[in-house]
Order: sequence, then C-alpha cells, then structure tokens
Amino acid sequence: MVEIIRGAVTNAIIASTRLDQFFLSLTSLNGVLFLGYPIIGSGVCIDALYVSPEYAVIAFDLIDDTAKNERSAERDAIYTALYSSFISNKDLTEKRNLLFEIIIISFSPASKQIPQGEDSDSFFMTTEMLKDRILATPKWKESSRYQSLLSAIQVATKIKAQPKRNTSSNTTKGARLGIIEKGIATLDAEQNKAVIETNDGPQRIRGLAGSGKTIILALKAAYLHARYPEMRIAITFNTRALKPMFESYITKFVWEYTKEEPDYSVLRILPSWGSPTQPGVYSEICLHNGLDYFDFNRAKRTWGNGQDCFDFVCCHALDEKKDFTPLFDIILIDEAQDLPLSFLQLCLKTVTKDARLVIAYDELQRLNDVKAVDIEALFGSEKLLSNEQGKAKRDIILPTCYRNSKQVIVTAHSLGFGIYRTPKMVQIFDNFKLWKDVGYEVTEGTLDFGREVTLSRTIYSSPRIFEDTLRCAGEIVDCLKFPNQNEEMEWIAEQIVQNIKVDDLRYEDILVIYPDPVRVEANVGMLRSLLIKNGIKSHIAGVTTSSNSFFQEESITVSGIYRAKGNEAALVYILDAHFCASGAQLRKKRNILFTAITRSKGWVRICGFGDSMDILLEEYNKLKENNFQLSFRYPTREELAELEKIYSSKDKIPTDELTGEIETLLKKLKSKEISIESIPASLREQLSLFLSGAGDDR
Repeated sequence: MVEIIRGAVTNAIIASTRLDQFFLSLTSLNGVLFLGYPIIGSGVCIDALYVSPEYAVIAFDLIDDTAKNERSAERDAIYTALYSSFISNKDLTEKRNLLFEIIIISFSPASKQIPQGEDSDSFFMTTEMLKDRILATPKWKESSRYQSLLSAIQVATKIKAQPKRNTSSNTTKGARLGIIEKGIATLDAEQNKAVIETNDGPQRIRGLAGSGKTIILALKAAYLHARYPEMRIAITFNTRALKPMFESYITKFVWEYTKEEPDYSVLRILPSWGSPTQPGVYSEICLHNGLDYFDFNRAKRTWGNGQDCFDFVCCHALDEKKDFTPLFDIILIDEAQDLPLSFLQLCLKTVTKDARLVIAYDELQRLNDVKAVDIEALFGSEKLLSNEQGKAKRDIILPTCYRNSKQVIVTAHSLGFGIYRTPKMVQIFDNFKLWKDVGYEVTEGTLDFGREVTLSRTIYSSPRIFEDTLRCAGEIVDCLKFPNQNEEMEWIAEQIVQNIKVDDLRYEDILVIYPDPVRVEANVGMLRSLLIKNGIKSHIAGVTTSSNSFFQEESITVSGIYRAKGNEAALVYILDAHFCASGAQLRKKRNILFTAITRSKGWVRICGFGDSMDILLEEYNKLKENNFQLSFRYPTREELAELEKIYSSKDKIPTDELTGEIETLLKKLKSKEISIESIPASLREQLSLFLSGAGDDR
C-alpha cells in the first residue's frame, strides 16, 4: 500500500487529484507518494514523486493545460534537480553512478492524445496507461537502501544529523547516544504528513513530548515559505528560549530547499507575548491594530501576577476591538497547551482567511491544570478538524516518541498521573481513545470506567533501539532519596564530573532541572559551587544568561521548569523532586514532574530528600515491579469528578510558596537587583500598613 502525503499543490489540480486516486486504488504498490514535494536546489518543486522499495524513484510532471504540448524541457529540469540531490549521497551511488534510474513521467489526464514530438514512453493520458508503465518498470536491485533513498529526499535528515562523537569505548553513555542519534534521523510517515500536508483551514498536530512537534513546525514553516515566498507566516511559542532553535532549523531548512536565506520580513519567528525590545505575536497585533499594549510589568500592576496574566491582556485586546486588520496568512503555534484560549482567539482574528492556524500541543505536557486546548471554544466545532478520505489531514496524531525510551515516557505518565499513588491518583484521561493516540495498548483487563486494566507501550510508539541501546550504559531511569539536600547535591555534582570526564558526554548533553519555579536561583547555588570546584562551569538559563539563551558551550545548564520546557538533553537530573510529591496545587506539580522527566532523550535521575520523597519512591518502585506497565483500576465517572474537585487549579497557593516569593523579593532588594522604587507606591503603602497591624481589606 502506498502512503500518500499531500503537500501544497497550486498547479495541475485535476492531474494531481487523478494521480492521488490512482495510487489509492492500486493496493499492490508500496512506498510513499509525495504531492507538491520535494522542493530541491534552487526552489524547483516536483509536482509528485513516488518513492518505493521496488521501483526506486518515479517523478511526475503533472499537466492540466492541454495547450502545453512540449514537455521534454520540464522533464529535463526535474531530472537535473533530482540527480543533483541524489548523486552526493554515498549510500545511493557506486563508482560515481546512481544505483537506480530516475524515471520522469508527464501525466495529463485532460489530453486526448500524446502531443506530436513527445516520447510515448514519457507521456501518459490515462491511469490505465500509467499503470502499465509503472508495472513494466524493472525492479530495483538495491531495495535494502530504500530508507537511505527516503532520507535523501527529506532535508530534515541533513539538519538533524549530529556531529560524530569521539568516545573512549563502545559502552560509554556518549557512544550509546551516538548510535541513537544516527538511527532516528529520517522522519516517519506521520511526521512527513505533519510537515507537508497543507489545507485551507485549521490543522492540529498532537503528540507526546519528544514526538517531533517543534521540528515539524520548523520544517512546515520552511516548506510553506519555499513554496509560497510571498506568504506572511508567523511561527510562535510560549518558551522564549525556543527562538534560537527555530531560527537555526528554519534557516537551514530553507537553504536546503532553495539555496537561499529565508526572508524574515515575511516569515516571522515570534514568541507569543513580546516586549518593547523583542516583538511577539501579541505585541505585533497590538501595534498593527492600534491597541493598548501591556508589557509584563504593566500587566502585573494592572491585574496582579500569576499564570492568568497573559490571558488578561489577550482578553483586553479582544474586548477593545472587534474587527482586526489581518496581519498574517497563517500562524503556526507551538506549545499551545500552555497558551490561553484568548491568545489563540486573537491569532484566529488576525489571519487573512479560512482560520489558518496550525496548532501543535501535547495532551499532558502542560504546566497548569486547564484543558490543553479547547477546540470547540476556539473554532465553534470539533468538526473543522475532522479528517476526510483522500484529503490533507486536519488532525495529525504523532504516536511515536523519538526522544524518550519506553521507561522514561511510562515513568513520566505514571508519576504525572499518580497511577500508583496511595490512596488515589491525581489525574487521568477521561477519553479512553487518547491512550491509543499516545501509543499505549491494553495488555490485560478492560479500558473502561471502574474496571481493572494494564496498559503497555506498543513496539511502534517506543522503538526498541532506545531501550536496548541506552541500557548498555546503566539504568535508564532511577529514583533516589538522600538524607538531606547537601548529600543530594554532592552526589549530583560527582555524577556530572563522571559524565564529562568518563562517560564521554558533552556539556550540552546534561541538564539539571529545579522544579520549584520560585526557588530556582536560591537553591542551586551549592550545586554550582561544587561543580566549579571540579573545574566545571554552569549557568542558570535565563537568569545568569539572556532570556533567549539556554545551552552554552562548556557550561552545564541549570534551569527552572519553564525555561527547560521545549528543550531536551541526554541526561536529566531533577533536583528536589520531592517538591512535586504532595501539597497544594498537586496536579500542577505532577505536570511539572512529567515535563521535567520528558526532557530526557537518554537517562533520568529523579532526586530528592525528606518524607515527601518516600511518596515518589514508593510509586516508582511499584511501576518498576510492574515492568514499566500501568496497572490500575480506572476511576468511575463519579470518582473522576471527585479528582477534579480535589486537585483543580483553584487550590490555594500554600504559605511556604508565598514565603519563597517574599524571600526572593527581599534577596533582590538587598542585592539591588531591583530597587524599592520599582515597586508601585500603592503596594508599598498597603504592605507597610499590614505589617504595622493597621491593614484592612483594601
């Protein structure tokens, strides 16, 4: 069966549709048919390309206009572009010759006869003629190189390839990581669909952390920019540290497509909010429509601090103006699960037509308790995202996780949901279909309310290459309790020294995450001091570096959860993980833990101390005893409602968290990082009154 990936087709709509239907009906064929792809060299776009293990490459020159009789020049241009792309690939050549013949076919179903002077072996008018020609093609003798052929077509392979690692032996962590990096460069079929398939309405891309959503959006933006150079495209995201990554990928992708630099005046890479010094989608919309713009500080003064601050400013913009002037033709939104609905609605009002938003998100990887993305509230109906047979997909699910091994992703789900928590879990999907969507299958019991069930990762959703390769270099996941924080940090520092000096890991392979966003700076000082004593530099992302910087050369990255999100590393240390075990806002804390664990594309060390760490340790040990399967009794509908009531985001912030915020404020005042004058006079006056005992309910 042929996998059909439907890209942006602007010419020969009739011929493209007929070719699509032809390959759908011919079930005896295998391989992939790309429509409107690839774009090669100087921007040459192939109308259609059939790649298969049997026939290698057959390219199509599609024609609707029967007045165009002579097509040999068009076929020559396609041949030259493809030959130039393939000949540099050592896996596809032998003695400077390609291992296959590039076949170019002109297909014109509207024609009544082969034009005079045309080669009848290259020009076809009916699908029956086409079928006979394809089946008469000699079989490719090098079908074992099919994956290399696919890789040569996908520009992602060249960009994603990592520099070769110099390792001391084949069993070190660095050596194991190199094997994995080499093995996962080629995009799979669903990822290809997400990149190339384009339609005139909204599109949703869903998948687990590590399924490739960010790189897919970068490729998609580059593909659209190369296909439609005048299209006004915005790609936006919640985590500002993602901007350099997007810039790097998009620049490389566009260059591979067109051999030209992208035009960043029409292809905009913008964070969601923006500031006076760094434009964002919200700030650009305000500027373009003459709206009152709120930067972060002004928003805090007006509405107060908290996760709803951005929601307030977007709602204010929506209330201020009803008819927006279009600013973009399409907006691609990464990390949509962490952005308020009001921002998505604002984006919807500023695209030119057809609700052209591409929304990428993870059902679980969110740092608050609200529903990931309320599609019905955004578009009015879920039906706008329904897939139709024979058309580009509007709802794309990426079930395969290319970052996390089975052990890592199941640990993240287990601790994130609290599957083995006593007396009850913290949260769970209320839609059973989502388990299948994110790569699980039922191995025992029944997936239904109130029933016992065991869920396992499928071999397709968690490729064995991860588990088999990583395990050779030690435990993939470990959960460790220490007597106190000092011993915890001493152990992590010792491990990092070994990682750099013995395990062949690079500095950028290691990430330390502190889950409590309030105390990051205050509580990682000792670890950084221990590292520097061993000659290892470190930095706190976004604190001791610029807001757009995450990894740095020859320096270990220490990060809070909000900065870490969207990034990944081979080995992740979660410091003071017990913060996520219990207490108020438990659902939010478990989401933080899930996100921290899934930053790892190799190994995870979940570290903590105190009684709360016993909770996580007990849960992890139960998961391990169950061979990294999720075995539990599914809550009833009534029990789910009770969980929602107990663990909703309406929990009050506990006193210790507020105390931490006050401690941080005092520290910054003492160090003169901020001045007392920067605090609004009204707040200083009220605080003084309360501390003196004269405060009221103002």
